[in-house]
Parts: sequence; structure tokens; C-alpha cells
Amino acid sequence: MANFDLLEGLVFALKEQGFKFAVDDFGSGFSSFWYIRRLPIDFLKIEGEFIRHLADGEPADLAIVSCIVTLANKLGIRTVAEHVESESICQVAARLGIDYAQGYYTGRPSPSLVLAP
Repeated sequence: MANFDLLEGLVFALKEQGFKFAVDDFGSGFSSFWYIRRLPIDFLKIEGEFIRHLADGEPADLAIVSCIVTLANKLGIRTVAEHVESESICQVAARLGIDYAQGYYTGRPSPSLVLAP
């Protein structure tokens, strides 16, 4: 990011006006930790690659997601599981304490969901 100080000022100004912010694909890069340390983040959208195999009991994915949820809870940030494709993945995500689910299991994209013409 070329000018993080400018971004930080903008985010704090918008936050005062009631805007909410999310870090998308959390866990896909080290910079994500920098953002949650410096910015008033409301949501962490957990990288779908970690979510996709939760129902398989993959130990590494379970450990990583569990750590992300713990970190988010300690910082007062809500969590979103990306790529929730089945009921079994949704159930594991809920057991791990993830707040929200996003993916084909919760609903498929549809032209009727368009909010503006």
C-alpha cells in the first residue's frame, strides 16, 4: 500500500460516520495482520481455502481457523467463513465460533438479488 497513513485517516473518518469495514481473504497474506492492528476493522472474512476442507477434519485448517477466531474474538472483531459450500462445513464453522457464513450453502448468486438497476 503506497500511502497507509492516508488510508488510515480515511478509514477512521468513515468509521466515525458509521461505516463498517472488513478484511477480505484473511489469512492469505501477512499484511492482513498489519491491517487489523492499525485499522478499526469490524469483520474478518476468513480465506475460503481454510474453510473449504473443515468438514474433512484437516488438522492444519482446523488449527488455523480456530486461531483466527480466537484472535478476532480477543480484538472484538466478527468473523465470516468464506466458501461455505455444505451443511457439514457450516456446522464445523459454527462449532469453531465463526459468526457468519458466506457461500453456495447459504445462497447462490441470482439476478433477483441486484439492489440497484
